[in-house]
Parts: sequence; C-alpha cells; structure tokens
Amino acid sequence: MEKSQICIGRKKDGSLCTYRAQKPSRYCGIHKPQYELQTIRRIGSGGFGQTTLVRDKSTGKQYLMKKSLRDRPTEIRRQYQNLMAVQQRVDPDTRHLFVAPVGVGQEDRYLLMDYLKDFVPLSYVLCGHLPSTREERRQAALLLLRAVDALHQAGMAHSDIKPENIMVGRDPETKQIQLRLIDFGLACTRENCRKASPGGTIRYMPPSFLDYYDFRPQGTFSLSKRNFEDYVEYDRWATGLVVLSLSYDKTSNPVLDLLSNQPKKHYASILRTHPTVLRDANTRIREFTGYPKDLLVSS
Repeated sequence: MEKSQICIGRKKDGSLCTYRAQKPSRYCGIHKPQYELQTIRRIGSGGFGQTTLVRDKSTGKQYLMKKSLRDRPTEIRRQYQNLMAVQQRVDPDTRHLFVAPVGVGQEDRYLLMDYLKDFVPLSYVLCGHLPSTREERRQAALLLLRAVDALHQAGMAHSDIKPENIMVGRDPETKQIQLRLIDFGLACTRENCRKASPGGTIRYMPPSFLDYYDFRPQGTFSLSKRNFEDYVEYDRWATGLVVLSLSYDKTSNPVLDLLSNQPKKHYASILRTHPTVLRDANTRIREFTGYPKDLLVSS
C-alpha cells in the first residue's frame, strides 16, 4: 500500500476516521488521522452495498462512503481500481464527467468518494420528479455521449449504464446542466474484460448480451464470448436507450415499452423482430443530439 493511500479505521471510542498509512489498522487513533468521519445519513443501498453520507468533523467536508453488504473486500478494491483507472486513462478535459474516488480503508471494506452535492439520479428527471426543459435534457444527453465516448477511447467500458447510475445537476452560477457517471463496480478495461464480473441490468442489455444470459435465479452470462468490444456494444445500446428517454417530454421510450410486461427470456427475440422501432429510435436520437452513429444496433 502506498503512503498516499487513505485508510479508514476506528478509534478506540468506536468513531470512524481516515488516515494515511502503509498498513491498515483496526484502531487508527495512534496514526494521527487526517479526517474524523461522522455519519450524516444513509443514502441508499443496492445489490453491491450500502452508501452513507459522512462528514469530516474538522473541515466539514462531506464524502460518500460505500460498504459492501457481503463484506467482500475484492469488490471494494475493484471499484476503487476502476475509478482510479478512469481518472488515469481518460482525457483531462473529460475527467469531471466521472465520480472521483478518495480512497479505501479498513482492510478494503469501505470506499470513500466525492459527495455530489445538489446532484440527483437521472431517473428523477425521467420520472418527472425534477422539472426540466427539452434543452436541458438535450444537454444531459450530449454530456452522457461525451462521457461514454471518452471512456471507450480510454480503453474502458462501464457495463451498467442506466438512469440510476447517471447523476445530474445544475451549475450554481451558470445554471448549465452538469453530469457525473457513477458506479464502476462492473467496469472493465480492454485488458481485463474477459475476467470481469458480467452483471448488468437486463432492461438495458443489447440482444447479443441477452443471448448469453441465464434467466434462472442468480443467472449469469457465459463469459466465453465476452470481450471488450462486446462491452462497448453494451454501453452504446444502454446509452442509446437513456438518450431516447431524454428525447421525450413525458415518461416514454418505444424500445423499452416493447419489453413491458414481457418475459425477460423473450427480450432478445422481441427486439430483433421490431427493426422499424429501432430504426425510428436511432433517427430520433440523431435528430435530438446530432450524434452521427446508430446506438441501438441489434446484432
């Protein structure tokens, strides 16, 4: 572990703190902790783990702390490594489009990230909980396309793009839309996509991925035919679905509507038997954003 590594541990009184050290320790009071963290509130939880908003008592700065519910340090390490890879690989002009990591700690059981104050999940916008104009939604779509292109050019794939993993907000001064892509637990690089955990969200998978999905409980992909280009295809398809949703004033998406109330195991065949819907969707995306490539390609 490098000396610059931020670790999270506990003082003898039980309070959390972070510190810089070569080796993590159960008690960190003797390490002159850089931060003393206080829990503010629970943000939410999902398949990966629980996210909590914490505050540094000395500076007042807030962070997001993510903990694996299954107590698997490898998952925390993978997320941190993926987030660091993004910051190291992508062009400096696009780094602000991705959530930034702060560090890991307590034997890799926690991940500390920047707190995106005044940002909300894009799903809030699509559901109408946050008013937005067509131009604001177009700005969000363009920022998402820019982020995904930057990620792919850097040799990385996100592998779980969906509204819940896209945070949006307004710049307090210019009022321009801001966007951050989050949750890189399933991300992979060009070098390790065959080894990465498959995961993902079925509604946002392209037909080529659905062909290899086991729809039984705890179903998984067959990784034998998965490579970096496959995950890029997944990202583009999922991005296309999100952008298509943004192009409508009301909660609507003709492609996702096809899958509504249908058995998941039939998703691939349904999508392939409606080429007109996909063609019209790609046309709408081009007209809405000016993006030159078709994103919803059924292979």
